[in-house]
Amino acid sequence: MTSVTDLQPIHGSSAKVLVLGAGACGLTAAWYLAKNGVEVDVIEVGPQVGGHASTIKIGDNIFADLAPHAFHIKDTEVTAFVEELMGSSLRKIRSDTSMRINGKNFNFPLNIPNLLRGLNPFLSMRIVFDYMSANLKSKMFNVPERSFADWCTKRFGRTLADLCFLNYTRKVWGRNPSELSATLAKQKLVKLNLKDLIVKLIGFQGQEQPVYFREFYYPEEGIGQLWKTLASHVQKHGGRIQLELGVQQIEPNDGKITALHVRENVVKEFPDRDWIISTIPITTLIGGLGTLVPHEVQAAAGRLKFRSLILLFLVVARERVLQPQWIYFLDDEFTFNRLSDQKAMSEKMLVPDKTVLCFEKNCEHNDNIWNATPEEHLNKAIEELEQAKLLSRNEIESYDIFKIRYAYPQFDLEFQNNLNTIMQHLTGIERLLTVGRPGLFLNNDMHDSMEMGIMAAKYVMDHLGSDRTSQNWYSQISDYKRAKGW
Repeated sequence: MTSVTDLQPIHGSSAKVLVLGAGACGLTAAWYLAKNGVEVDVIEVGPQVGGHASTIKIGDNIFADLAPHAFHIKDTEVTAFVEELMGSSLRKIRSDTSMRINGKNFNFPLNIPNLLRGLNPFLSMRIVFDYMSANLKSKMFNVPERSFADWCTKRFGRTLADLCFLNYTRKVWGRNPSELSATLAKQKLVKLNLKDLIVKLIGFQGQEQPVYFREFYYPEEGIGQLWKTLASHVQKHGGRIQLELGVQQIEPNDGKITALHVRENVVKEFPDRDWIISTIPITTLIGGLGTLVPHEVQAAAGRLKFRSLILLFLVVARERVLQPQWIYFLDDEFTFNRLSDQKAMSEKMLVPDKTVLCFEKNCEHNDNIWNATPEEHLNKAIEELEQAKLLSRNEIESYDIFKIRYAYPQFDLEFQNNLNTIMQHLTGIERLLTVGRPGLFLNNDMHDSMEMGIMAAKYVMDHLGSDRTSQNWYSQISDYKRAKGW
């Protein structure tokens, strides 16, 4: 990738682009365009840049991420860009994550020798037997793997699949894993050769296993520092960023998007935009397009669902509570699914002798969990923390709640068909691209979101002339998804 400091403008300022959303993808697209002399406006529904990977203030000199986010170190131009952008403020941290099963902590990602040695011997034997049975069955018969449950059971056997994947999936997604697409497993689970790991367990030499991200980058002042720095570069090159403006209705004129209804009785005019890059949830985009969208496309968007997320932050009078950065709670008796310690990410964000714990609890928008009072969330968290022997009530100084409406796309068995219907329609709308995690209904990391932002910006720059169709964009992004295994 061209250097942050050396990239020179190659287009005149007459080109104008509107970016919807100031998360990782939107900001990166805006930066690339602004640096190349394109006039860019960015609008963001939230009060800060970064989207769901923001850093927020929850007390006097106390900051925390909306659940700590790691920038995965991949050998790509995006990584080199972030290294140059952040300089010495970027810290390399060794990943330390655990999963709690039957009251014990085990290595994460799944480490079979570590798991089998720590479990009840009879349960361990059953895991091995079920794996061998599943492996034999898949060799003898054509075993389907349409659902998440199919995919996991075929590869791990029923006992291990239930213990480490299926029960947790029920808690996180609120659905039976047999109702979720195998695409979710392909995106979220590390590809393990379980047979090889069992061979190693009994003392023989096996093969090298796929490596999860053992190290990651993290800014010393929180992941939000990355997006604030990137936003400052957008503004440095003439880009404008407007916060707390949510897209409610997109107003067309002669088949082209000319204005946005961003609040009640508030309309933003954009009559001369050459292109619009949308990174907002694809369902919000389709809803906002209104009369531009036929009924069958609106119905398909209505069938796409996002899982919501409750974040409970506890300010704790202790230097640090957790040794790992994250612990996944797989046991059913815990209602939250993940717990993190902000001090394990960066000590500079917090004053001495205090840390912040972040509880993550998935739910449906407007269900009983979403509508529970802050006090109810707090009391339940304290009860479960004391049950896990991690913390007592008298160590908690204060707390805060944050809710995320569109947290994770739900990959049910028909999501891809519904998504294809929407994408096919969007190819016919001139000067509009949808991209990014919520924009493409994906479960990817921020590195990939930034990469897609640059792809979208390059596409727009290559189509600032008479060709304003987006059909080639969706072919390009489909190839990108296939290459990623999505």
